[in-house]
Amino acid sequence: MNDFGFLEEVEYVREHNKDVKIEDIFDCENDIPDKDIEKDYDLKRNGKKLKKTDTRYVYKLLDDTGYVYRLYHKPTKTDTFVMFDPDTKYTESKPKPFRTKELAIKHMCHQLEQLEIDSGSIKGSKTTFGEVWQMFLSSSHNRANETIRRYESIYTHHMKKEFGNRNIKDIPTTDYNEFFVKMYRTGDGKGNKLNGYSFSYVQSILKFVFLVVNYAYQKHFISTDNFIRFKEEIKMPERKKATDTRNIRVLTNEQIKKINDLLFDTDYYIPFLISLFGGLRPAETFALCFEDFDYENYTVSINKQIVEEADGKRILKQPKTEKSNRIIDLPVDVISAVESKQKALQKAEKENPTLFLQNKIKFIDGRNFKEEIIDQPNFVNIDSKGRYISAHSFSYYTKIIKRDICPNDPLFEDFSFYTFRKTHLSNMAANNCPVGELMKRAGHGKIETIYEYYYNTTETSREALKKAMNKSSSVIFTK
Repeated sequence: MNDFGFLEEVEYVREHNKDVKIEDIFDCENDIPDKDIEKDYDLKRNGKKLKKTDTRYVYKLLDDTGYVYRLYHKPTKTDTFVMFDPDTKYTESKPKPFRTKELAIKHMCHQLEQLEIDSGSIKGSKTTFGEVWQMFLSSSHNRANETIRRYESIYTHHMKKEFGNRNIKDIPTTDYNEFFVKMYRTGDGKGNKLNGYSFSYVQSILKFVFLVVNYAYQKHFISTDNFIRFKEEIKMPERKKATDTRNIRVLTNEQIKKINDLLFDTDYYIPFLISLFGGLRPAETFALCFEDFDYENYTVSINKQIVEEADGKRILKQPKTEKSNRIIDLPVDVISAVESKQKALQKAEKENPTLFLQNKIKFIDGRNFKEEIIDQPNFVNIDSKGRYISAHSFSYYTKIIKRDICPNDPLFEDFSFYTFRKTHLSNMAANNCPVGELMKRAGHGKIETIYEYYYNTTETSREALKKAMNKSSSVIFTK
């Protein structure tokens, strides 16, 4: 074959022989690009077809005769396939592949560990968990500022005391797993978390641990053997039966009316309406500006969120996910209420500009992954004196609502501002809103999330069911 690329080679041969077949250009069938035919294997070695397993570098033979592995060690430039279990060399008439995946993993780890010992590639025998974390922080990583800020909080408040000064290569995975269980079941004594942290928060701790250990592996502070064992063994605790499986709280029509009466003359009436009838997240609701609303088309653009940290910082961020950037429709009455609020604020500021100027505060703009100090944007959630209204200060009304309107129930989630969003999306699902439209409205990228959280039994869904049931029965019972 000439020193051409594939396409050039095909064109060259066909130009000189119009009847030539592509198969004739190549020496073996493996050279033929065949993207349209779905292969039942991932790769071939020594004439054997191999399928990937859930353990990297370990493969299952397609003929079900056993397992093999790829011995890959970058520092020593070792890259080869081990196709036979060496123990069978002496016990069988001819060598055979590893009988189980576990045997293949065990042998691979042993070989990698021996390579690392011989090459001296493992370094920093006294490098601590905390030192690795600091190294990662000073490296050129691509993590968003908000992610790093969250992980730094996790390390400072939870991990530092437990693991910060321990040699990272000597920490067994069981210690991490036991720590996750403790955090989930009982907490670690920080704040008021006497009954443990939420399942999702413990998941974020696990992700942080994986980030640090993975970085330690990349920098050769732990061996491949230890890292593979870590990945195989690290796990989340089992979910609690009584608390983490509680149903989503969806407000009834009666509860909505009572909350409406409670908030009607307050500064929280507009965010209540927007979240209840738009399904916005609290961080999105309290980041809205008047220019985000289209009064003619009755829509609102969600293009940012606001994050409030424990130290009082208020940071404008990109929305939670790429799908969270969206434009959604709102009821005419909600748009009218927002427009009226804007006119009222303009009038109040005109009458007392000094007061409004004094009450404006600085914000941090982190939307371009830079923390720039900016003046207060033209927020919708401003009171009559020009002060920004936050989701955190809604806690006063949360207490009243939980006491008088939505008392805690062991079968349902406790009420929070987030309940307005869940109520809206659940009601839209109950009223047969197309799943695609519901995903766009919610800002979700996975259809599974919609089905898991919002397609549930509510007052609205039951009424829709009854209506459909009665309609179908009328076929034979109507006289």
